[in-house]
Order: sequence, then C-alpha cells, then structure tokens
Amino acid sequence: MAASQDRSEFISELINLLAGPVTAGVKKAGEANRKRMEIQEHVEHLVGELQHTIAVGQRLVRLLDDIEEPLRAALPQLTRAADLLGRILDEAPDDLPTKLRSSAESLTKLADGLGPLMLLAQGAAGMFGGSARPASAPTSATARTASKPPAGTSAKSSSAAKKSTRTPPKTSSSATPVKKRATSKKS
Repeated sequence: MAASQDRSEFISELINLLAGPVTAGVKKAGEANRKRMEIQEHVEHLVGELQHTIAVGQRLVRLLDDIEEPLRAALPQLTRAADLLGRILDEAPDDLPTKLRSSAESLTKLADGLGPLMLLAQGAAGMFGGSARPASAPTSATARTASKPPAGTSAKSSSAAKKSTRTPPKTSSSATPVKKRATSKKS
C-alpha cells in the first residue's frame, strides 16, 4: 500500500511539475494561432488590394490603348496650332486687351443706340400687317426705356395709339362665299 501511495504521490508531483510548463505551452500555442489568423487576414486583405490594383492597371492600359492612337494623330495638328498661336501673339500689339475692351464697349453702345430704331421698325411692321413682336425682344437699356410712354402722355392715350396701329380684323362674310364657290366648282 505504501508503494501504491508513493506511486500516486509521485504521479501527482510529476503532474504538478508538468502542469505549469504545459499550461504555458498551451497559452503560447493559442497566442501563436491567434497571430497566425491575424497574419492570414492581413495577407488576404493585401491580396484583395493587389487584385484591385491589377484591375485598375488593366483598365488604364485599355484606356491608353483606346486614346493613344487618336492622340498621336492629333499631336501634329496641336503642335501646328500652338506654333500658329505663338506667332499670332508675337505679332499682336501690346495694347490688344485695351483695344478689344474699347471695341466691346463701342459695340454695346451701338446696340443700345439701335434699340429705339428696332422699336420703330417693330411698330412699322405692325402697321403694315407684319408681326408686331420679333422673335427676340431687345435687351438693351435704351430699348426698354424707349418702350415707356413719354412723361406728358397718359396711359390711355398711349393705349389708344397702340389700338390705332393694329389692322382691322377680317370679316368672315367675305371668306364664306369664296369657300362656297370653291365647293360649288368641285361638284
């Protein structure tokens, strides 16, 4: 009995002595497994990013294949246009922006000055049966102020003047016999 008890004590001491290192080994193995899984996730993510980068690179190559030939064909024309523009700018006067600005101002003044003439032409067209309104209305400030009645006249007199410039409507009685005659000729 003493021998079996010694044996069980020896086994328990052996288990106690081995339990510490075995537990530490199991913990280390668990940590190593967790780190391996993290590395595997990072590698999978890296592979996905590389695949995406490869796809983008392939798309860029296809795009360059599509546009390279037209760009190479257009390059001589673009070079000639740039050279021509350079020659034109070399020959242009130094005060070109000032001259262009003054020309634009002169054209604006001319358009403003022609506004009342446009209104007069519209009125004349209305008197002779033409369209009283043009396809595009004048936009200059002078044309807008010219369409207002003079300060001395009332709104009634200006509306009466507008009514007198209109052509009288055609009566339907003169058009009816023509239609009847046309229908009587057909039969």
